[in-house]
Amino acid sequence: MTEPLPGREQRPIPPRGERARGAWRGAPFGIEMVRDVLQDAVDKHRAICAFDFSAFTPPPPVMLLLGNPLGMLLATPFVLGMLLATPFVRPFRWSRPQWTYVIPVVPIFYAWDALVSGLRLYSVRELQEIVNGLPANEYVWEIRREHVPRSITYLLGRPDG
Repeated sequence: MTEPLPGREQRPIPPRGERARGAWRGAPFGIEMVRDVLQDAVDKHRAICAFDFSAFTPPPPVMLLLGNPLGMLLATPFVLGMLLATPFVRPFRWSRPQWTYVIPVVPIFYAWDALVSGLRLYSVRELQEIVNGLPANEYVWEIRREHVPRSITYLLGRPDG
């Protein structure tokens, strides 16, 4: 594979003598692209490492049971009241609906993006399946998830010997 891989400025593995290739973080790549990147490393007999610092970790069950529902239950009447009353506050200014309705949408978009990105990350099992699907090779693959202040999933591949 000599031409760049398709996608987000993805390049093939550098020739021998250059450093190991670091790959994706929060990889939105499809399985085929991940497989192509790994196969390119194997073809060129180069080490590869991929790190994902964005591993999705659900909140503790206590927070799910007590924190969120209780907070939502208490806050909902106030939030709904504010949303319904804002257009009737006098004197009317166009900046008031902007600050009430438009600006709060931005954090909602960021939260949605984080949630969706977290859901499409590869698990250790999925990465192992991708590596197992590569043609037979003499590589040592290490795929693990570590919990150092935050969760990190990593894949290391290097030629055996």
